[in-house]
Amino acid sequence: MRWNWKKWPYWVRGGVIAAVVGILSWILFNYCGSSQVESGYGGDLSGITCLPLLGPSMLLIPLLAAITPPSIKEWWDFIPSMFLFIPHLIAWLLSGFLVGWMYKKIKESAR
Repeated sequence: MRWNWKKWPYWVRGGVIAAVVGILSWILFNYCGSSQVESGYGGDLSGITCLPLLGPSMLLIPLLAAITPPSIKEWWDFIPSMFLFIPHLIAWLLSGFLVGWMYKKIKESAR
């Protein structure tokens, strides 16, 4: 069985590319907090500068905070990062699927 990349549907290609980018951004996000970034006004910006690495999963942060029961919110810091990685990866996959599907539609309409 050969896995020919050119025969894959565009939405699958987009999902695979986005999944790889999502995994790399998760790794970078976890190591980003260890860097020390200070603003010109003396404040610590290390948390804010890491947020863009979350990409499309940034949209899930308010949703996860809203559906988390109050009894668990105090334990939020102790939730293993793997449970947060799964929604992160799903958000990247879905965005990749959407971009691949839109690329196919645009390419078809150009013909």
